[in-house]
Amino acid sequence: MRYQVEVPSPDGWSRIRDIRLASLRADPDAFGASYEEQSRWTEGEGRSSMVTHTYLVVGSEEGDCAVMFIRLTDEDPDATCWVGGCWTRPNERGHGHLRRLFTYVDENAQSHGWQRQGLGVWTHNHGAIGAYERLGFERRAGEIESTSHPGWFYYRLYRETFLR
Repeated sequence: MRYQVEVPSPDGWSRIRDIRLASLRADPDAFGASYEEQSRWTEGEGRSSMVTHTYLVVGSEEGDCAVMFIRLTDEDPDATCWVGGCWTRPNERGHGHLRRLFTYVDENAQSHGWQRQGLGVWTHNHGAIGAYERLGFERRAGEIESTSHPGWFYYRLYRETFLR
């Protein structure tokens, strides 16, 4: 099967909404947002989000397989951008989609300002932590308490892009 990383335009906002909702249905405890919140996403909110965030989708002739977003940040001194919403459909896991997404990030880091990436991952999500560490992410601090899920904790992980 042939997979391709795509960057949908704001006209593709419903495509992003659909895969985001699929992620929240399949893995509700993996994200800070909830299905209920995201299901109310209007076209205006979707288009606006696609202006402030770069959404990456791994697609194939059978449909979308994986998604993530990137937003530039100057709020975190350890990162030039923040990565979020990383998700792969359960039946597509283990096919290298996360690596495809980060290869795209690496290839476009210079032109987009994505040289130092940061992301948050729940401390109990060992599979995701391991996947990010295999991609070069490292923890630089201890657990941080979540504001969206009281009593839950997350790590901030960082990586420098592999310049090409």
